[in-house]
Amino acid sequence: MDVNAAQVIIKTLRGLGIKRVFSTTGTDHVAFLVEDFPELVLVKHELEAISAAIGSSLKGEMGCALLHTVPGTGNSLGAIMNAFTSRIPLIIMAGIAPITEGGIGKNLRTHWTQEVKDQREIVRQITKLDMEIKDPLMAEQVLVRAYSVAMSEPRGPVYIAFSREVSLGESQIRNKKPSYYEPGPTLDKINKVKEMIEESENPIIVTWRAGRRRQWFHSLKSFAERSNIPVMNFAGEVLNYPSTGKMSIVNADLNKNDLIIVVESEVPWSPPDKVKGSVIKVDVDPLYSYLPTYGFDCTLCIQSTVSSLFDNLQVRKKDFEVKDWRKELKMEVEKLSSMSKVNPRYLSWEIGRLKPDTIYNEYVLNPVYAMPENFASYFADLSSNHLGWTLGASIGGALVSGGYSVVTMGDGAFILGVPEAFYDLAVSLSIPVTVVIYDNSGYLAVEENVEAVTDRTPLEGVKYKRFKIGETVKAFNGFYRLVEEPCEVPDALREAKRETMMGKISVVQVITQGR
Repeated sequence: MDVNAAQVIIKTLRGLGIKRVFSTTGTDHVAFLVEDFPELVLVKHELEAISAAIGSSLKGEMGCALLHTVPGTGNSLGAIMNAFTSRIPLIIMAGIAPITEGGIGKNLRTHWTQEVKDQREIVRQITKLDMEIKDPLMAEQVLVRAYSVAMSEPRGPVYIAFSREVSLGESQIRNKKPSYYEPGPTLDKINKVKEMIEESENPIIVTWRAGRRRQWFHSLKSFAERSNIPVMNFAGEVLNYPSTGKMSIVNADLNKNDLIIVVESEVPWSPPDKVKGSVIKVDVDPLYSYLPTYGFDCTLCIQSTVSSLFDNLQVRKKDFEVKDWRKELKMEVEKLSSMSKVNPRYLSWEIGRLKPDTIYNEYVLNPVYAMPENFASYFADLSSNHLGWTLGASIGGALVSGGYSVVTMGDGAFILGVPEAFYDLAVSLSIPVTVVIYDNSGYLAVEENVEAVTDRTPLEGVKYKRFKIGETVKAFNGFYRLVEEPCEVPDALREAKRETMMGKISVVQVITQGR
């Protein structure tokens, strides 16, 4: 049977387990729009499309997006950078301007004016691999290779480009299978880690992203509890360890630890020479080779997945008792609830009481107070910190796992997340997600850094006026509530959840003070 390259790509995507493709579509996609995609999810903005694909991958299903040539690629760069620096596997496909002139080639003015010298160069620094399908017969091979590269550690996004002449060209299916690799420790390294831990008096585990895979999450939990070693940053970029776990700690003076086991964390402290003890670094790329400068040394570097090391590591149990910080936290929350202004820590506590399936946190929620418990129940601060990704990610994540989600973000990040595109997608797909905005009327992080670096307050013109968010929410027949006092918070959040579960988008804008 004669098939074209677009049909081969679609069949290959299905074979690789891709269930949906997020796209804004364009004239370069004509060969795909008449075919039976896994599920083509139309999105109103490319940032939202890539962020939704990120959400899919975070929840365990490879995310995939289809972009429109140079403009679509340009609109998506920040989200692609998020995926690259946070090691999130994605398959990103993009059309390129038609090669020929006339016929099925260039037939619109923009087909000439959109063309650039090297479209793939735009994403080359922020993808693991960029490839062009130059011949229709290469379609399956390129896609399978791209998938294999994306899934090999350190994982990340790959970018595949093709012209519409190629996508319409005759191709064939060979049923190629992907293959990918993971680094693991040598026996010598395992023995050395064991020796260093058993000789130490006060070891600690410091992590940021050790829980990004289910097997890793449970491996770290098992090791920490059988060895009795505390875990700092139980919730970093992801949930690494249950907040109620017996070895979770909120903070520590690392200069009191003679051994620090850094697990999947590129910046475990600052400055790099802050600690005095020995450092074991466990990471699929312990030297973070993509970063131009990197001054974090390690006494022993282990290139390994989390589970490959800790599942094979047995050490004598340490005599260490972790202080139960949760009782003090509850006492603090009681005081915060009676303040005149809404403290962000109190708001974080009340959000945790909603028991969401997943929290997508963009900078503002304090996970210590929300206390997430389960694998893949908390995601935050992707490494490049391109703002606005959580709105789209909550869509992609919910399509994989279902369940009720809460997105928490500052007022600035909310606007950068293209909320109207999010509303449209959430309504059309009936996604159960509540958005909670921590509104400090500006970019608090910038303001604090101005004061820290210069000992001066920012100019008054740098302040931001409050956005009229409620009007846009209501335009989509959604639920909106503005909250200014702590006593209003519990009822507003519960009402938002009820409205969400009834099929509406819901946004709660909370005026907060400081951190």
